[in-house]
Amino acid sequence: MNGDRLKRAREIKGLTQAEIAEAIGVTQAAIARIEQNLLEPSEQTVQQIAMRTGFPVSFFYQESKVDFPLGSLLFRRHSNLKSKDRAQIIQTAWAAYSVFDYLAEKLRMMPVRLPKIQNENPVTAAQLTRSALGVESDKPIKNLVNKLEKCGVVVINLHLEVDEHDAFSLWVDNKRPVIVFTNGKSGDRLRRNAGHETGHLVLHSAMNGSRADVEDEADVYVNELLTPEEAMRDELAAPVTLSSLAELKARWGVSIQALVERAFELEIITTNQRKYLWKQINQQKWRKKEPVTIEVEKPRAMQKMAELLYGDKFGRVNYSQIAKEVSLPVSLVSDVFSGYVGNTVDVNVPNNVVQMFRSKPADDDFETEDDLLKQRIK
Repeated sequence: MNGDRLKRAREIKGLTQAEIAEAIGVTQAAIARIEQNLLEPSEQTVQQIAMRTGFPVSFFYQESKVDFPLGSLLFRRHSNLKSKDRAQIIQTAWAAYSVFDYLAEKLRMMPVRLPKIQNENPVTAAQLTRSALGVESDKPIKNLVNKLEKCGVVVINLHLEVDEHDAFSLWVDNKRPVIVFTNGKSGDRLRRNAGHETGHLVLHSAMNGSRADVEDEADVYVNELLTPEEAMRDELAAPVTLSSLAELKARWGVSIQALVERAFELEIITTNQRKYLWKQINQQKWRKKEPVTIEVEKPRAMQKMAELLYGDKFGRVNYSQIAKEVSLPVSLVSDVFSGYVGNTVDVNVPNNVVQMFRSKPADDDFETEDDLLKQRIK
């Protein structure tokens, strides 16, 4: 048995070693030794572990092929994030990426076009990233998540809702950039998280400096990425009011509060004007929920991969077949895809309807299917 797999399954389910030990009638020390590969459990014990976690027995005998480091979780400010929640987030993201990796092996993927820029000013790095994304230097970035996917970033939207956590990012094998979101965040907050994590991917593939410095650089980066200085000096014209900021929020997809801070950072408003705007925000009780709703952007690339490889003629995906082939619970695979734009989950499609070659209509966000995936079977 692969002890690492037991740890992953246990943490995905949110279980402690003591909890799973009690459930299957062994000691916590025995579970610890199994996870460290110091004790080989009996077949009966493995069966009990499988029943308690909901993972198939085959899962526990596979090698952990994908190395999935902590990435920006090492330096994001998560003072209130419980270690149990952190473990569940990273392991669930690992499972989702394992599904992506399995699908990607069957397809010829587009190359990664997201730049890695070491020892560069964050503002310049953000400007270069805009160019890589195909966005003009002074225009809002529409469909940021979609554009990141087209640059080769794997975007994972977990079904987990954790108030103390928004997102993290990493490079898998130093080759594939990944951004992971947790669920339940507003559209403008998600876009800022996406930009912040892109900053880590671009600037911090190798960590240099303190955690505070790294986070500050990512903040400078996302400000320029989403609200470039050149455009903001035109857009944030006097008088800067909550009404004018609400109009800008709708156009630029960033929060009113972020726009206040950007105006202050660029010295467009004074300290007193900033205090006055924040006083109004507090009086309106906008700190947690602002007016002007920004649509929550969802990724779609992995869903399209699944539709191509495991979809029927209506685009419904046989998630049970995927689950079988990657040795994961069907419920977990369904949860993985629930965060993507796509057709309704259908886990009961017969295997004989899978069509691996078919033409599909172009859609509004991708010029063609080939544009996203280079959809040719290796």
